[in-house]
Amino acid sequence: MPLHRFTHAARNARRRRCAHRLADERGQAAVELVLVLPVLLVILIGIFDFGRALNYWNDANQIAGEGARFAAVNKVPTGYVSLKTYLKDQAMPELKGGGRADPVLVCITTPGGATVGAPVRVTLTSKLSLVPFLSDVLDVGQVSIKGDAYMRLEAVPSTIDTGCA
Repeated sequence: MPLHRFTHAARNARRRRCAHRLADERGQAAVELVLVLPVLLVILIGIFDFGRALNYWNDANQIAGEGARFAAVNKVPTGYVSLKTYLKDQAMPELKGGGRADPVLVCITTPGGATVGAPVRVTLTSKLSLVPFLSDVLDVGQVSIKGDAYMRLEAVPSTIDTGCA
């Protein structure tokens, strides 16, 4: 048998094996998972953090409404020296200055003067870092949490200290 026949057959066999290996897709799913998983995890963490921010915003509005009611009737809750201290104590632990949020700032103002029938405004503000590993690297992802409430004064505010703390 001529020698070139074996060389040709061996070459064809080698080509078939190589083509078979190139057509094999066993590792394709793993590679696609490695490429897509980080993006999906960032999106998932962002959704959870956005939900947390909405929860904090809702709490800040509820606490501001409660503070406006106490300020409108000129009352400080039992066991507290000031209304601002009470409102800060009602905030979620992370909004008290722990974790990824700035400490909550409570402001009580009387825009129309401190007379009966004039409005009293209570505002709670803080900043929350969303998706912490991205906000540390890119300096993005901070959202302001603000709760705001107005009520009309029913009594002259003698025990309520206005201003921010």
